[in-house]
This record gives sequence, structure tokens and C-alpha cells, in this order.
Amino acid sequence: MAERDHSPSPPPVTETAEATAAAAAAGAAADASGELGDDDVNAEAFDIHRRAINADLGDVSLEHDLTAEDANAPPAENVAEVERRRNQSHAEFEALFAFEAERKAAMAEEIAVQAASRQVLLDRLLFMALSTEQLIDDATAHMSVCKANAEQFDKLSRIPMARGELGTMRTAIGSLRSFYAAQSAQHAELADYIKTETIKRLKKLFDSTSKGCKAAKTKMVALNKEMDRARSGVDAAAKALDKMFKSNSRSVDPWLAEHRYKQALRWLQAVKKEYKAGMSETFSGITALDATRIETTQAILSEYITAQRVRLVHMQEACEAPKSVLADVRSAVDIHEFTAAAFPDGKAPRAADPVVDSRYLSFASTQVVKHGYLSVEHGALFSSWRPHLFILTTFGHLHQFESDKSAAEAATQ
Repeated sequence: MAERDHSPSPPPVTETAEATAAAAAAGAAADASGELGDDDVNAEAFDIHRRAINADLGDVSLEHDLTAEDANAPPAENVAEVERRRNQSHAEFEALFAFEAERKAAMAEEIAVQAASRQVLLDRLLFMALSTEQLIDDATAHMSVCKANAEQFDKLSRIPMARGELGTMRTAIGSLRSFYAAQSAQHAELADYIKTETIKRLKKLFDSTSKGCKAAKTKMVALNKEMDRARSGVDAAAKALDKMFKSNSRSVDPWLAEHRYKQALRWLQAVKKEYKAGMSETFSGITALDATRIETTQAILSEYITAQRVRLVHMQEACEAPKSVLADVRSAVDIHEFTAAAFPDGKAPRAADPVVDSRYLSFASTQVVKHGYLSVEHGALFSSWRPHLFILTTFGHLHQFESDKSAAEAATQ
């Protein structure tokens, strides 16, 4: 059913004249360019014709036979012009739908490219934060090692010296204890430097880097969300236009649906421009943030290495004292000092020995009745005679011994 304009109707002649003039101007422009003119001009022309056709026709369709009695009916040439414009619009709508299909295909590729670019930046942001966090963990582990070394060297420096160690060796061992104490102090100083300087500065860098990464990520998410909204707006306008076109409904002006689609496209183009500028700015910000992170990390690690080098130099210097003292160790001097301490009078103490000069060390005995050598045959096939020592005791025993030993040696067996 045609829309009725309830506003007061202008004089019929004036309305028709306006419609004719506007239609002629729009038609001339369309014929010259081969397409519809500016949206505002077309809107005005379409609106004039719609009101001219529907002003007093009520529910009468366009196929209604116009007679002379229809006082407010537009001229037949105006109706024909409107029909011509409508037929031309069908062709233009077909071209628009083809354009929309091409745009959607390109949009899918565009979405994939943008997503890949954002992922690259997000991976870089994640790496920046993880790299600094890893350095903090490394420094913390090194600090723990330095503390443990300091404790171990401190324990070594407190081990009591072995009793009885004298002379130059005692001095050398005492110097080694001092070296352990110096090592403990250097490790403790390095652990304190790592805690108060290296780790503290790395944590500060991590906080600033994380803050910058979070801001960049938030901005990229916002830009992408706005792009999705703009794309959804174009998709919704295209669907509404397609639905109107397929239903052939006159409840919605086709020009208005097309106009809303064009507005959505213009909005999408503006958002794309903002997205491109925003992503470019975000990339520049990430690059600057990463450069600052790298330069700051370089300075922190350089000072960290320098601090270790200084402590190592001090440790090497502490090694020189026990090294020189050990070189002066003299075994003869230490033994002499030990001997002098053990035997102040220069003589070793001697205990009484009752065996010395005892008569029991002699072979002579009152129990030996007789002793001497006798020859004894050896061997069965080839026999030989060898002298053997025989001893006869008062107890009636005769003892035989090898002849290569003396009687004293034989008696002791």
C-alpha cells in the first residue's frame, strides 16, 4: 500500500511543475553520466516523484488508469521517467551486489593479513617481557650461588688449625684461612650488588616494559574491535539492502537502503584509515620501547659484568698472599723446630732396657752336654754327605740343624 502524505497538499499545478523540473534535471544528469547523480539530488527527485504519485492516489497502484478526473495525478511523462529510473536502479543494484561480493572476499583476506600483523607484534611484546623476566631469574640464581659460596668460604676460614703444625707450614695454613675469609667477603659483596643494583634495575625495567606492552596490546585490541564494528555495520547494511531488493517491498525506499549502505562503507573507510594510523603509531611505540629495553639491559648487564670482574680481581689479589707464603715453606726448618720443641735438651729420652748386656743373649748354656758337626747322607740316587750341627742337652734330646748356620744361629730357631 502506498504511503499517504497527510500534510496539506500544495496547489496541483505547482506540485507538478516542481516534479517535472526536478525529474528533467535528474534525467539529464543521468543520461549524461550513465549513472545516478549525487545522492542529495537523487533523494530530492525520488521524494518529489513519490509524493507526486502518491499524493491523492491512495491505494491505487501505478497500473491505475489515470483519467482527466484525477486532478492531482502527475503527468504521464513523469511517471514514465520514474519507471525508467527504477529499471535503471535494478541494474545498478545488481552491480552493487557484485561489488559487495568482491568486497567481502577482499575483506576476508584483509582480516587474515591484519590478524597476522597483530600476532607478530603481540609475539614481540611477549618476548620483550619474558626476556627481561628471564634475566631477573638468572640474576637471582647467581645471587643465591654467591651467597652459598660466601657461607662455604666463611666456614672454611673458621676451621681450627690442626694441632702440632709448626713453623712455615703453620704460617701458610693461617694465610690460607685468611684467603678463605677474603673470598667469602667478595662473594657476599657481589651477592649484595646483584640484589640492590642488578635485580632492582631489571625489575624496574620489567615493570616499565610490561606497562608499555599492555598499553600497546590494549590499543591494538581497541583498533581491531572498532574495525569489527565497522565491518559488521557494512554487512548489516548489505543484508538489509539485499532483503529489500529480493522482497520488492515498497515499505522501505530503495534509495534509503542504498544510502545507508554507502554511509556504512564511508564509515568503514574512515575506520580503516584510523586503524592504519593507529597500528603505525603502535608499531613505532613498540619499536621505541624495545630499543629502550635493549639499551637499558645492555647498560645493566655491562655494569653487572664489571662488578663481577672487580670482585674476581680482588679474589686473585687475595690468592697472592697464601701463594707467596706457601713458596716460603721449608721442611727442614719445620722439622728442626718440631725437634727443638719435642727435645729441649737436644737428646731423646731413653728408658732402661734389661735385655742389653744380658747373659741370655749368649749361646752358652749349662744345659748343653755336647755339640758338634756330623756328616749326613743326602739323596737316594746320587747321594752326598753334608755336615750338620748336632746338640745334645741334659734332658736327653739330640737336635740337628743345617750346617750352613752357626751354632748360635741354630740354637735360636
